[in-house]
Amino acid sequence: MVRSAKEDGVGCIITCDNGIAADDATSLALELGMKVVVTDHHQVPYRMEAGSDTGTPGPAPQADGRPAAAEAAVKVETLPHADAVIDPHREGDAYPFKEICGAVVAWKFVIALYEACGIDRAEADEFLGNAAFATVCDVMPLKEENRIIVKYGLIAMKDTTNPGLKALIERKDLTDKPFSSYTFGFVLGPCLNAAGRLDTAALAMDLLLAKTPEEAAPLAATIVTMNDERKAMTEQGVNEGLALMEDYDLEKNPVIVLFLPDIHESIAGLVAGRIKETYYHPTFVITRGEGCAKGSGRSIEAYSMYDEMKAAEHLFIKWGGHPMAAGLSLKEEDIDEFRRILNANAHLTKEDFTKKIMIDVPMPLDYLVEHLNVIDEIEKLEPTGTGNEKPLFAVRDMPVTRIRSIGRDRHFWKVTFPAGRGTIDALYFGDADEFHDHYVSAYGESEWQKALAGTPSNLRMTIAYETEWNVYNGRKTPQIMIRHYK
Repeated sequence: MVRSAKEDGVGCIITCDNGIAADDATSLALELGMKVVVTDHHQVPYRMEAGSDTGTPGPAPQADGRPAAAEAAVKVETLPHADAVIDPHREGDAYPFKEICGAVVAWKFVIALYEACGIDRAEADEFLGNAAFATVCDVMPLKEENRIIVKYGLIAMKDTTNPGLKALIERKDLTDKPFSSYTFGFVLGPCLNAAGRLDTAALAMDLLLAKTPEEAAPLAATIVTMNDERKAMTEQGVNEGLALMEDYDLEKNPVIVLFLPDIHESIAGLVAGRIKETYYHPTFVITRGEGCAKGSGRSIEAYSMYDEMKAAEHLFIKWGGHPMAAGLSLKEEDIDEFRRILNANAHLTKEDFTKKIMIDVPMPLDYLVEHLNVIDEIEKLEPTGTGNEKPLFAVRDMPVTRIRSIGRDRHFWKVTFPAGRGTIDALYFGDADEFHDHYVSAYGESEWQKALAGTPSNLRMTIAYETEWNVYNGRKTPQIMIRHYK
């Protein structure tokens, strides 16, 4: 790409959300006479050196690639060669909030350029909606600066004048609906992402750069269709991964490394995330790419993926990432060795594999329907998401009034519970089959059928839930979202 840019007469390369680990490419650009500015937010690559404080070389590294004198080892950053490297994770960087996404780093660079060029800094606010969109979709913690960016970015995006975004919003039937971080992360974001996963990100770029509604509408339709295809491919990949897990030894290999050669490389991370959620172990899914194997990893709180992968760095063709996620490419014949090294160095306990559900307070449904102002108070905490989770309540041993399947494909459940002098509806958008099997196993098919019919049954549920308003035809009613159940 650098050579192609040079042939096209490009004099300056500015990266966004990448480049911190691309020294070969940045060095080549400099050699070819181009200027290079790297803007990124990923962890800065480093090497471990023993005795570097005295200038004396340390002992030879161990077989796993770690320094022999681990207690004396220090991290030494290996920055890419460039005219400027902007990354909040650089050693000594003084930016007060480190958890901004790559798009926000680029936005900050734009602001600095505006100020240097005498352009009113407020002019850069036209990109606020884009910065908010990226913050949510890159799963950044919604606290401190990020929360403010997203709070006001949601307003900006709702009123966007961008023809492409307006077309996508219309295609997803969101024009007259309230926007939340969920809208970005689970409705609009995956559509733009699907273009880059299944075809080329240029499709999404074309949509964002469209000048007229007529130009934007067919692009939005194509991207939404691609996202539907991506969902189907992901489901198939997850099923293949779960089939392999039936014979996988988690005691011996607590870090899951699965080779699924036939799935599309672009959905490896999505599949890894689903497998990780099922087993709550660090998970890598590797597939057969062009010329090598390519994979993505998704982690748990107790396991820093980026740091642990350093032990296998000598196997990688390319790699990078965060504590919670990573990407890599390596030779297919090195996959088993990669699995061996990660698990030989994993110091994980059974406690680490126990997913903890933190409940803010037990709240009976009777109390909720008698104090509906609670829902309004909770809405003031928006936008909620990673790092600023919506309050989670719990209620034990609730009798079930009725259960119904809902959704276009009947893939979700609506459960009605008694509350106060009436009832309240609860929605569950998780695995519908698993939900059904769990309760049929506990109570029997006949009791489940009674609940479906809305007749008295023995079904009882303990749930962790969130609150929200259901707005339909201008009428507001309280409802709850089931997040966990037993």
